[in-house]
Amino acid sequence: MDPNYIDTPTILMYLFWAFFAGLIVYLRREDKREGYPLESDRTGITVEGFPRTPEPNAPRAKHPALQHPSPDREGGVV
Repeated sequence: MDPNYIDTPTILMYLFWAFFAGLIVYLRREDKREGYPLESDRTGITVEGFPRTPEPNAPRAKHPALQHPSPDREGGVV
């Protein structure tokens, strides 16, 4: 076999490892939403690490058509 030959399984394996590494970074970042940044015993120092702490999630407004019907409104949607 030619050492410079790249076949489909090789490409798929590299894509899998890239996806898996990205998934680990994403999950590690998402688990930092609660309880971070950590406070250090030293004053003025926050412990963040890699990857950085994400911004807090803002609640999204529901679409009016997806809400339950209401008998007291003319349109029937709350």
